[in-house]
Amino acid sequence: MKVATKFALAFVASGLLSVVVYSSVAASREVDHIETTVAEDLASLGRTLSVPIMAVWASDGEARALELVRVQDRDEAIDVRWTWLDVDSNHSMFPRGGVSVIPSLLRGEQRTWVGETPDGQRHVYAYVPMLRPGLRPAALEFSRPLVRESQVFWAE
Repeated sequence: MKVATKFALAFVASGLLSVVVYSSVAASREVDHIETTVAEDLASLGRTLSVPIMAVWASDGEARALELVRVQDRDEAIDVRWTWLDVDSNHSMFPRGGVSVIPSLLRGEQRTWVGETPDGQRHVYAYVPMLRPGLRPAALEFSRPLVRESQVFWAE
């Protein structure tokens, strides 16, 4: 094989390697951007919905507020849940973010969190605390599945 042919093959191979590396880095950045955007959108939705839900909870009671949350959970893309901050971690209404999100929620701070479900699907979670004197500490949990990095990589 001539030197020119070897040089051409090496040049093509390095070009292909550069494209693969660039695509991988771009896909990773895009996934990070998507996660941040989805978390911000869920937190914004949470702030918006928490106001009327808190008002209904204070005026019409817990059962009516829980019903309002169930009505908001009709969208299949976004899961909306009422969570209690004073229940055991085995309780069905315990935050999926685990014990680590509870202290900041009890201080009235919003939290976002990216986690993985048992089936391996990554989800972004946003928590909006609902704290009022005389009422149990609660939070709204909003979650949405995220795209897989491989889906973004092959879409590039």
